[in-house]
Amino acid sequence: MKRGTVIMIIAGCLVILLGPAVLGWMVVDRVGWERAREMGK
Repeated sequence: MKRGTVIMIIAGCLVILLGPAVLGWMVVDRVGWERAREMGK
């Protein structure tokens, strides 16, 4: 296996593992912003 292939596999695993977590955090963060805006009024 070439070094580039290993890096691609590791990168793919990171995307698969972190992708849903990042998306979930973005959704929660957006909701948090909406709530903060409501509280600020």
